Amino acid sequence: MTTRPSTEDMRRHLKLATKAALRAAGGAAGIVASRLTRVGEATLSLYASLGSENELRSVPLDVALDLDFVAGEPLHAQALAGAQGYRLVPNFEERATGMFSLADVARIAHDYGEVQACCFDALEDGAISEPERIEMLARLGDLDRCSAQIRAKLQPAR
Repeated sequence: MTTRPSTEDMRRHLKLATKAALRAAGGAAGIVASRLTRVGEATLSLYASLGSENELRSVPLDVALDLDFVAGEPLHAQALAGAQGYRLVPNFEERATGMFSLADVARIAHDYGEVQACCFDALEDGAISEPERIEMLARLGDLDRCSAQIRAKLQPAR
């Protein structure tokens, strides 16, 4: 019997990336209705399912790429890189788009509130589950992007 180089935990993280991408993209139904990937709603659900009966059903790379594009971030690529001891960094510098305004203040307050609510929910039972951890990281990613965009607006012109 051959031992696979990937662990059960690594493969579970890929399923959680699929689940997070579906959530970030607004759900499987909308993705399928808009024809943003080649598979159907039920298949997407199986790819995200953590149940033991679906442990061998993983998202194909082309579908993972579609989902990451629709979600707006490389969730699957991050899971793959993390499993191999790497981390992804953007290949671009955040650029200012417009002037700093009250909308920026409202956005950062909203994103911070999302992080805070997610953390409170996760800690309610005294233990952070894997889906809760993934959700917290996703909300922190939103806050990081918001912060980077505001920071770019506040930098002196070059």
